[in-house]
Amino acid sequence: MQIKLRILAKISLILIAYIIIYYIFNGINLHTFEGDSINYHIPIAKSYLNGTVANPLYIKGVPFLKYSPGSSEGILAIMMFLKLPWNIYNVLAAVSLFLISLYVGKTFKLGKNLSLIFATSIIGLHGIVRWLNTQVIDIWLSVFFLLSIYLLENPNKKKRNIFCF
Repeated sequence: MQIKLRILAKISLILIAYIIIYYIFNGINLHTFEGDSINYHIPIAKSYLNGTVANPLYIKGVPFLKYSPGSSEGILAIMMFLKLPWNIYNVLAAVSLFLISLYVGKTFKLGKNLSLIFATSIIGLHGIVRWLNTQVIDIWLSVFFLLSIYLLENPNKKKRNIFCF
């Protein structure tokens, strides 16, 4: 049984590695195309960089969307500042989701192979894969949700837990 799990874990890891490499390649070579990204997420991220995030009147984009909260666009603003391709925003989220899913699996004592299968099955979901080359925050919300579960299951009073590490 352990041999079958190990083989299945390696196969799932190879498939997820292919998906991640494919979407990194697409993210580097394609322009932003998704409507919410263009009309909402990118203008709010740019407003972080030009200092207008606190005054929505100066945020470009669709008028009624610029008043919505945009906290996760801070991550996109950091990517813009570092001049990283914008379309790998959710690829980084998927990698983060994979890592935190791996930790959550180990926290719940699934074992190495089952934790790997759990993590690859989470980021292999259609709802995750379809958003990989966009700037929507849904995958990041999943990362924050699983991170909170991980931190609640490992209650220790270390200073580094303030920063969620």
